[in-house]
Amino acid sequence: MEKLSLEVGLSPHTVEHSLGTHGNTARLPEENVLEITTMCGHALVSPYLVVEMVEQIQQGKLTYQEAAVELSRICDYGIFNPGRAEKILRRMTPKG
Repeated sequence: MEKLSLEVGLSPHTVEHSLGTHGNTARLPEENVLEITTMCGHALVSPYLVVEMVEQIQQGKLTYQEAAVELSRICDYGIFNPGRAEKILRRMTPKG
């Protein structure tokens, strides 16, 4: 990315570093739920809503796609990826 930036005459002004996850990680939601909630950079998608959507899928009240679209509506900035959410929801609720 830096090479491309330089080619078009831009220089990066910030660098972000991830220091990992610290603290009591036992209190975090399960990994699949985190994969969905972190698609909204402002943490607007509640892990409780994700669990509710999974339950509704299991009960046959919603399809995977409907649940993913419902979750995407919460993210005001439109960066939430409903296609990816649908794939994660499928992984979380395999049809039996």
